[in-house]
Amino acid sequence: MEIQQRASHDIQPLIEQRADPFIYRHSDGYYYFVASVPEYDRIEIRRAQNLEKLVHQLL
Repeated sequence: MEIQQRASHDIQPLIEQRADPFIYRHSDGYYYFVASVPEYDRIEIRRAQNLEKLVHQLL
């Protein structure tokens, strides 16, 4: 039953269309986001002071 309840929730990714995403909070207080782009020919790296800024950061 618990598995069915979890499966019924929608998954909302923080940052869409990025493969193998990884978010890390460094000791410098910043959040770092690393992921490959859909073409898999480069990686994206973002840095922000909080998760909201990380998600809404313009590239």
